[in-house]
Amino acid sequence: IRRQRQMCIRDSLKTIEFKKPQCTVLTNTTGMEIEDPDLIREALVKQVVSPVLWEDCLKRAAELGVDDFVELGVGKVLRGMVKRTNKEWVNSSIENWADIESAG
Repeated sequence: IRRQRQMCIRDSLKTIEFKKPQCTVLTNTTGMEIEDPDLIREALVKQVVSPVLWEDCLKRAAELGVDDFVELGVGKVLRGMVKRTNKEWVNSSIENWADIESAG
């Protein structure tokens, strides 16, 4: 079933124009940066059936100079993962518009 979904996603993404990103993009299928539009499309397809390398992404982001991690959306699962990966990294979450306004 996952392979079928992967093929559906591949077909759907063929209809979308991807451009080179203007900022660094890390793919959770390798934990490394990716900038070629065709490779980004394939990484999105691959993630349907691949393990998520979240910790690798976090570590690579830190190597690239990220020093503040922000989780967007309801819940704090990713924030907890950041804390377990490195307790010294600054991390926060934004769940709603009020959080954005209070962040200033």
